This record gives sequence, C-alpha cells and structure tokens, in this order.
Amino acid sequence: MVSNVRVSRSRRHAQWTFTPRSHPAVVMMFRTLLALFATLGRVVGRELARIAFLLLYGPYKASMWFGRKARGLFRRIRGRPRVVSATEAHNELFTIAARNIGLQVRDLGSGMLTIRDSRKCLFVSNTNFSFESLTAYLMCGDKHLTSTILEENGLSVPRFRYVRGRDVVAALAAFDAFAGPVVVKPNRGACGAGVSVKVRSRREFISAYLRATHHCSDVIVEEFIAGNHWRITVMNGDLIAAWQRLPAHVVGDGKHSIGQLIKIYNSGIGYRDGFSTAKPIVIDGFARRDLAVQGYALRSVLKKHEHAIVHLPCNSALGGRSLDVTDRIDDGFVEVAAHAAASLGAKLAGVDVIAGDITTPPCRGEFHINEVNTTPDLLSLNYTLTGKTSAMRYAEKILHLAFGPPVGLHVGEHGPAGRPRAISYVGRAASRAGFQEATGITADCGSVTARSYPE
Repeated sequence: MVSNVRVSRSRRHAQWTFTPRSHPAVVMMFRTLLALFATLGRVVGRELARIAFLLLYGPYKASMWFGRKARGLFRRIRGRPRVVSATEAHNELFTIAARNIGLQVRDLGSGMLTIRDSRKCLFVSNTNFSFESLTAYLMCGDKHLTSTILEENGLSVPRFRYVRGRDVVAALAAFDAFAGPVVVKPNRGACGAGVSVKVRSRREFISAYLRATHHCSDVIVEEFIAGNHWRITVMNGDLIAAWQRLPAHVVGDGKHSIGQLIKIYNSGIGYRDGFSTAKPIVIDGFARRDLAVQGYALRSVLKKHEHAIVHLPCNSALGGRSLDVTDRIDDGFVEVAAHAAASLGAKLAGVDVIAGDITTPPCRGEFHINEVNTTPDLLSLNYTLTGKTSAMRYAEKILHLAFGPPVGLHVGEHGPAGRPRAISYVGRAASRAGFQEATGITADCGSVTARSYPE
C-alpha cells in the first residue's frame, strides 16, 4: 500500500504533500480523514461558541437576580405596599364573583380555592380550573408545540424557527433565515417576560436572545407581523370576552419628558371593584431599547397628543391597556378562537390574534394566531381605556358556564345561598330572550326582575 502513494517534499515551502495513485482504499482513507477533520473543526467551533455564550450568560443571569433582589429591598425600605401576585388577585376576583351568584367558596391555602354548589366542586388557582386537562396546559404552555399544532389544523401562525438548548450558532442561523424584523421569545413563559419585538440587527438579536434564555433555555424566533393585537377568551366554544391589547404608552403634553410622563401615569393608577385599573409602567433597559427603536429617549419631550410606546410587547403585565370589544366582535373570529382552543384540547382559553380588525368577518391570510393561553388574564379587562368595563361580570359568566343552571331553579334545593344565583340565572335567561325590564318571571324564590348580563 505504501508503494501506491508518492510522498514528496516541496523545498520552497517545506510542506509535505501526499498524492494517492490508483489504490481505492487509499483514496477512501484520505477522504475519510478529511471528512473527520472537517467534522472536528465544526464541533470545536460550535463548542467554542457555546463556551463564549456561557461566559456571557452567567454574569447576565447573576445581574438580573441581583437586580430583582435590590428592587424588592428598596421597596421594603421605602415602605411601599407589597406587590400582589396574579394568583392572589384572580383568587380574590373569583371569590367575590362566586359569592355574588350564591356559590360557596373556601380558601385551602397555597393559592388554591374550592368553589362549589350542591352538585359540583371545582378547584381554582389563578384562572386555572380543575376541569381543564393537564395535556392542554402542557401543550399551550409550549409555544413551539402550540404553533405546530395550530398550523397542522389549518390555522395561520407567524413563520417561526425553534432553537433548542442555548445553541447560539443555531440561533444566529434562525435569525438569518428571516429577511425582515423578528420577534424573540422564550418557548415557555408568561406576562411578556423575555419577549423582544422588532429585532433587526445581529447585535440586537444577541441581546434579545440572552434576554429570552434567562427565562427558558429553548427560544422561538418568529417573523414580526404588523397589526393590532387582540385577546379572545372562549369557554367550550362560547365567547367570554374579547378585547384589544394595547402596549404600554404615554401621550405627550408638550411640557414633560417621557420619564416624567411615566411617573405621572403610575401615580394616577386607581381602583375599580377593588382591583387596580392598570399595571405600572416599569422603566428598565428594555424600555429604553424600545424607545430608542422609535427614536425616543426618557428625556425626550413629546408634542401635545403625540404617542410614544414604552414597551413594544402588547402585554398588560408591562403596563399595557385594553379596549373591550366583546359586544362588537364578529362571530367568525369567535369560531376561529374556538377552533384554536379545541385543536389543543383546551376548555377555557385566551386566544391571541394579530389582525387589523376583529369586528369584521375574518379573511384567510389577513390574521394570525400568536398564542393560546389556558390561564387567561381576566384582570386585563379592568385596564380598559374607557374605565367602564369590569372584570367581575366576566368572572361571573365563567362560573355560570362552569356550574350550569341551578336545578329547576328551586331555591329550596340550594338553600338560602342559592337565591342570588337563581335570580341571576333567571335574569340572564330573560336578557337572552330580549327582555330589558321583565316582570312576571317567577321562580320558587318569588317574582324576579331580569337584569342585563354580558353575552
């Protein structure tokens, strides 16, 4: 075999060259070695990139942790009230709503409630109900899985790439696959945490990718879809509520800077039905970045009636507001939301839709489903710009649909606590029948005057 290989040495460059002659085994050996060295080069390059990423990721995660601890410490030093979690707020909402319609409520601790009548008992935590299946929770909690299933069921979703396990090389390849701006978000998460919108350059992408991996090691990179953001909440195919999701923003007065307008806005947050009418707008590095994308800074003074978006993601947890369109939504979009929820096996779900307008019939290709949430945030209905919508009546509607009508509408079967629920249900039936001020509707509890109920 050695005789079939000519070995020569170039005197000028002092390099060895190997020239295989005719033996096929030698040719295969050299090709195998070249392929091996090429593979090793790619693996070593990938591992070096991974090591560099981890060296950057460690200090970034530590700084985020210390930042959270420092903010909590300063809040306690200044005597500010403790921030109420979403679970505590929604538990309080459903406790009041259940008692309003005559249901029994018990707090089990650890953020868990039981709501019952004479026939049924439900466990509730936040907006998680025991009638929901674990499979639906898991599928809706995984954004990659959600988009894949929706796409297989014929529903439009934004084009996306899935990056697994903090692979920065694959992440950059996913970013390069899109010609326009992208959205970077963790594969699992809620409340807009770790989401970056309108990412255009590689430098912005690396920062957005680090932000997303702080919340989940797997990341979704998807195309940016321009349009209005809507939340349609359905339960077993029935509409609960629909509203437009507006990003956190301020309106200029020609005098104050954006930073001052944010402080004025946060100090003016009030309460309705015992719950706040908005979440405060947080000023952080991500807010500065989103303002810079629009050509603003915190010291910029806006003209009168000029709008500036502080956080680009449309999420109430970041200070966003809402606009109730429950009475104006087109039935076609309700069917789209019900189809999306049924595709994932969810009974109660908030479907996020990107579309121009949901008060007109949907046209294929003109709307995209962004996410499906099995824990829909009802308190966003308290954050309406008009200040008239209350989350309480929609919480009551969910409980009405969950428990159904009282048996025969006889108060005697439910005890004294069943009277308000029977009255409420009869009123709802009369409202559905078209009565605005109905008399003569009788039950065992006496004459009832129908009251309006949101449909």
